[in-house]
Amino acid sequence: MKNIFSTLKEARLRKGLKLREVAAQTGIDAALLSKMEQGR
Repeated sequence: MKNIFSTLKEARLRKGLKLREVAAQTGIDAALLSKMEQGR
């Protein structure tokens, strides 16, 4: 079962955005965002 973060990762990849770009735009730390996308 997918969670919201895996869905957001798929959307990020479809748009060709890097994790660090999304982190900078949202103000969420890149390491935290990565963990969230991985379901940790």
